[in-house]
Amino acid sequence: MDARSRQSRRQKVLNGQLDNQAIKEHAQLNRQAKFLLNHFASKFDLSARSYLKTLKVARTIADLATAEQIDRSHMQEAFSLRYIPPTTL
Repeated sequence: MDARSRQSRRQKVLNGQLDNQAIKEHAQLNRQAKFLLNHFASKFDLSARSYLKTLKVARTIADLATAEQIDRSHMQEAFSLRYIPPTTL
C-alpha cells in the first residue's frame, strides 16, 4: 500500500489537509521524536503553524517508510526539508 492510500484509509484525507486537531490525533510521535521536535521548536522559535506543518511532513515521511509512529529519523528528515540553514558568502 502506498503512502497516499495509507493516509486516506487512516484519516480520510491526505496529511497536508489535516486540521490542527486531526494532525495531533494521527501524528503519533515516539519519545525521541517528541523531544527533537520540541528542541527544534524552541531553538528556531517556530510558530504554531510551522510546528504543525513540520509535524505533517514528518507524518508523511513516516507513511513513506510504512511506520505507524513518527520516530527520530522521520523528524530529522522533516526538519532537513523544511529548514535549510542560511549559507555564508
